[in-house]
Amino acid sequence: MPAHRKHKQSNNAAGGPLAVRRQGPDRTRNQSDKFFTITEVGEVLHVSTRSIRRWISAGELASHRFGGAVRISRVDLEIFVAKSREYSG
Repeated sequence: MPAHRKHKQSNNAAGGPLAVRRQGPDRTRNQSDKFFTITEVGEVLHVSTRSIRRWISAGELASHRFGGAVRISRVDLEIFVAKSREYSG
C-alpha cells in the first residue's frame, strides 16, 4: 500500500480508541465515513470474528454489504459500543 494511503490508529482523548488519522490527499474527508472489516472490528474490541458475525446476525451490530464484502461503519460501531456499556452502581 502506498505511504500516502496508509491509516494510523490513534488512542488520543480527542478521538478515542477508534480514531483514525488520515494521511495524504483524502485526509479532509469526514471521519464518520470510515468502514472497518469484521477482522478489524474484532481486533479493536479484542473479540473473535465469530463473535462479530454473531452480533451482526442477531441484529445487535449493524453492517453494510458491498458486493461480497461486509463492512461496519465507524458510527455503527460507536453506537454498538455505547449500547454495550455496563454501569455498576
